[in-house]
Amino acid sequence: MSDTSLPGMAHIEEQLKKMIEEKLAESQSGQGVSPETVNVEQTPANEYSVETKEVVKEEEVSPYSEGYFEKEIKIHSIPEDSVGPMFRFNDENTFHFMLRNIARKEWMLVMGPTGCGKSYLAEVLAKTVDHNLIKINFGDTSNPSAKLMGYTAYTPEKGTHFVKSEFIRALESEEPTMVLLDEVTRDRTQELQNILVPLLDGQKQLVLDETDPPETIKISDNVYFYATANIGRQYIGATSTIDRAWKDRFTGGMYKLDYLDHDMEVGLLLSRFDISKEDASKICKFANKLRSLYEADEIGTPVSTRMTLAAASMVYDGVELPLALTHVTSPFFDNEDDKVKIHQVIQSS
Repeated sequence: MSDTSLPGMAHIEEQLKKMIEEKLAESQSGQGVSPETVNVEQTPANEYSVETKEVVKEEEVSPYSEGYFEKEIKIHSIPEDSVGPMFRFNDENTFHFMLRNIARKEWMLVMGPTGCGKSYLAEVLAKTVDHNLIKINFGDTSNPSAKLMGYTAYTPEKGTHFVKSEFIRALESEEPTMVLLDEVTRDRTQELQNILVPLLDGQKQLVLDETDPPETIKISDNVYFYATANIGRQYIGATSTIDRAWKDRFTGGMYKLDYLDHDMEVGLLLSRFDISKEDASKICKFANKLRSLYEADEIGTPVSTRMTLAAASMVYDGVELPLALTHVTSPFFDNEDDKVKIHQVIQSS
């Protein structure tokens, strides 16, 4: 299993081991339990509630068999600096509940402002459970159907034929694969939702009408879906709320990430770049001031963690701090009033 020094890991592993021991004892006494007869819920107290009844499929491998989690989840050692300082969760057990969701094949949706680590979290999770990671970004397309399904092409050898998308190929993967559905709320036409909702529910299949004859694509048992959503006025094309149809498909949980607090963000910058603590602190104070201005609706967009990292990188390369802050942030602000406010904050940093 993973490193028990991480926040909340000992608590989760203790409960998982207890569950395994109890179910293993039942199995050995002739009262085995199949995956379909166990109801595991996350309660408000962040504890597991387990309900069991008699086995209905005798030959199925139980997730409570000895060694199941070690074999099936394949959790590797997690470097402490890849989780703790990198992400700001609402609950210290969140990361480990996410690992549980992956084991149960319960899709998850992570929401938060741009640059707070949603996509990077997918990379950490995929690496932790030894999955390939396929990224499908919906923020850069106006034609979700072509991006998800594929396109029609012509070659002299094959004539007119349909080329499957990277997404379709990922669904059929024979290797453990995490599919990152990035920025699913950038669905300007509802076409994305119409395609994905049936795929994410119990049907777990997709019909390619573009092929002749139409082909039904079934999701491989090796595939896991992790989605992200940016919600806010600064995201062109993003909806202001998460549609109920989306929510119902992410039974594993919907999680909120936020920007790191001051000390955590300073620690992150210092862990990445050999700069002074004073400069790292000034960068983060600058970012927090602009985030406060954004929350007060005084400027058009906040400063992301990605931007503070970029500023720290420039300082590391010898660029003066005021110039680094100006260079990194100015392209994101077109309004002259915003630029004046940014300049004032930089001068006072």
